[in-house]
Amino acid sequence: MARISQMAGKDFSAAMTYHEATKHSEVSIGASAHYLDWDNKPAQFKEYKNLASIALPRNFPRPEKNSIKAIKGEKKDADVKKIDIGVLSELLFFSAGLTRKMRFGKEFYYMRAASATGALYPIELYVICGRIPGLEAGVYHFDPLHFSLAKLRDGDFRAALDYAGSSDSLSAPLTVAFTSLAWRNAWKYEARSYRHWFWDSGVIVANLLATSNSAGIAAKAILGFADSEIDQLLSLEAKKEATVALAVVGIDHNPKALRLRQPIPSLALEINPL
Repeated sequence: MARISQMAGKDFSAAMTYHEATKHSEVSIGASAHYLDWDNKPAQFKEYKNLASIALPRNFPRPEKNSIKAIKGEKKDADVKKIDIGVLSELLFFSAGLTRKMRFGKEFYYMRAASATGALYPIELYVICGRIPGLEAGVYHFDPLHFSLAKLRDGDFRAALDYAGSSDSLSAPLTVAFTSLAWRNAWKYEARSYRHWFWDSGVIVANLLATSNSAGIAAKAILGFADSEIDQLLSLEAKKEATVALAVVGIDHNPKALRLRQPIPSLALEINPL
């Protein structure tokens, strides 16, 4: 199957220009007139309207490996047969699940398994999977507030990930995509927000890799892929949300026959105001 080159863009001048333009200095900090507009604070959660919601089991396994060994990433060969909806729940909770609820005045604030700059949590998680026990093949959005999945697409779209440059996704039971909602972080950090996308997603990816390793499941972070292909698969709104990383979970070293890439039709999805 033909794949999009992961090395399509080798001109880093735009990145360097951005980096230089958004550096902090005594002058830039002192001259900033920015303030936090609390009446315009972004929503804490992305919620879809009128989509089927699948509750995730809450009696999921807990990591048993020593945390240092899990972080070191001492991997085993993946037993892909052990990956079911319970294992997926474990991975999602310890990556980006809600761990604490606090009240300040009339507002509730939620802490999560991974920290985020400004406690704004701009990173969203999506699951692209074949059929696993307890969950049909499809593309799903993880809702940490209700600990559930919203189904965006029905069917096996792993070949689309392969086409976009994540070849291990083709034979793995599932891949988790990490996206960033630009406004949720830019509300506070303005133009520097783009820097935070990778700090915040990196913490969650690290949690997922450590949790997966503790469960004895091989996982792999993918940072080089065709962004536009993944964004289309997840039906992201251009210039407002973008994919920043992938994590392939349950790498199969004995892959089955190649699947054909499905067409990816556009979706008309309704989302609560962000």
